[in-house]
Amino acid sequence: MTITRTPDYTIPKDKDYLSECDDFIFERGIYHKQGTGIGATTKEMWEQRHSILIFPNKSIAKLKSETPHDPKLNVFFQYVGSGENKKETTSNEQVSSHHRRTSGFTKFFVVADSLPKVFKAIGEEEIFKKYFLLFDEIDKYQDQSTFRPALEKAIDFFLDPRCNGCLLTATIKHFSNPSLGEYLPAVISKEEEQDKLKLTGRAFDNLKQIGQRLDELSHENPQKKFVIAHKSVDAQLAIISHLLDQNKQHCKILCGSQAKSKAKDYYGELKDGQLPGRFNFITSTYFSGVDMYEESILLMVSDRNKTFSPLTEKEVIQIYGRGRNGWRQAHLLINIEWAKFVKVDPCNLIDRAEKLKPILSNLLSEIKTVAELDNSAEEILKATIVPIKKWNVQLIRVNKENIPDIAHFPIDQYTSWNNDMSQLYSSLKSFKETLGKTFSFTFPDGKPT
Repeated sequence: MTITRTPDYTIPKDKDYLSECDDFIFERGIYHKQGTGIGATTKEMWEQRHSILIFPNKSIAKLKSETPHDPKLNVFFQYVGSGENKKETTSNEQVSSHHRRTSGFTKFFVVADSLPKVFKAIGEEEIFKKYFLLFDEIDKYQDQSTFRPALEKAIDFFLDPRCNGCLLTATIKHFSNPSLGEYLPAVISKEEEQDKLKLTGRAFDNLKQIGQRLDELSHENPQKKFVIAHKSVDAQLAIISHLLDQNKQHCKILCGSQAKSKAKDYYGELKDGQLPGRFNFITSTYFSGVDMYEESILLMVSDRNKTFSPLTEKEVIQIYGRGRNGWRQAHLLINIEWAKFVKVDPCNLIDRAEKLKPILSNLLSEIKTVAELDNSAEEILKATIVPIKKWNVQLIRVNKENIPDIAHFPIDQYTSWNNDMSQLYSSLKSFKETLGKTFSFTFPDGKPT
């Protein structure tokens, strides 16, 4: 296997952001930025070339596309994805019209699910000839591919040898796909050493205690706003139900469009980095890629009572990084059982998937022939064997060529999550040591402080 090495880059001391560095430009490869908020995505937004920036979530793509910018930069933005009303979406004509601009530099901000639409409207040859493709927050593509297969399908475009593009993330994970393994990630770092971030740990038994703690902190800090991170909207609603009545009316839930109906009247959105309520509950949609500028109090909840709701070390770092001006206080609340998680070997899963792939290809061909179906392979897979899973991990997907392939990203997510959990939560000692690499962390005796 040939290893492609993209050069590392260090942001000089006299620069605050990568977007200020004229001697740097993204090339084809994978980039691991050492920290959040260093202006990596902004760098490509302002770059004097045509670009397609692809994001895992609608809220992030839309926020970035609305970023105010100096007209002198001569860049022109177009969001591609669904609107507030899911029936409203960017049309093929809007994509084509923006592509045909005759002046300035064209920038598309695309939700990953809508990337095939862009290729259809413009054409593969034209895109690969004209545009640089930046796939932002690539770890989120891995995390969410278990319930959004279109995310891994978007990466099929990056793997086309004609593509001039890169993958970018601050929290990189292992790639089981050998085609991605050919790229040695380039590190983007800052020259000066960063001080350790302050974080306080606290144990909890139930969500009522979190509501009570939030009421206490709001009484102690009457002028401050709060950000509460939990992956489950149901759990967030439960916490809100335990708040004092005078606090409930000041709650907002910032989540993806799929959970908006659950949030109901509590639903809110960031506006120019400003929080919409006093108590702002965020789901994983807002764990990365957004900027919060108000000096608030942060509560991160790692909860074993909801599937995949315990937070990994990378997620704790991501969430902390959303506060661009720091946090007044930062707390990590946990109810984890030590030594509960077991490491997983991805090779075992890949081996099983390799054996399944030809069987499924033949099966799909037989089904289409016998049943005289015109349906896509993906539709038939869903109707017959959905999904093919082992230990709750999907092994097979359908790629952009409509052919069964190994579901590398769901496998990456499953193995990475379990292995991260087994390291972080194997014991109180391991928990403190792991978080202690990044944070000045206090968690007295594993008991409530």
